[in-house]
Amino acid sequence: MSETVRKIWQFGGLYLLWLISAALGVADLLVARTLLRAVAFALGADRWSLPAIERFGFLAFGIFWLALVYVCEAIYEKDAAVGMGRLVRRFAWVAGFEVGFLVLANVVLLLIF
Repeated sequence: MSETVRKIWQFGGLYLLWLISAALGVADLLVARTLLRAVAFALGADRWSLPAIERFGFLAFGIFWLALVYVCEAIYEKDAAVGMGRLVRRFAWVAGFEVGFLVLANVVLLLIF
């Protein structure tokens, strides 16, 4: 395989894994919003404070998601320059944390309701 074709596959894989990480982050964002609302309701938030808690929480989670996407792209690009094995290992760690949060948040939601 020529060097040019290898580079195309390498950076194509980089952005595919980056998009998967971003999509998992969106799923985390939506579950975190639901979890925050459920926890606030369980702790006795009234009908006036609940929308504010939900909106400010969603804003904070959104900023965190944006930072995650930016950092993942930079780290994935650096790892792709070294080799695909390192990129895949890094993606596995990031995706593992994101899926772990999804599982943990859903377990907490099941325990609350």
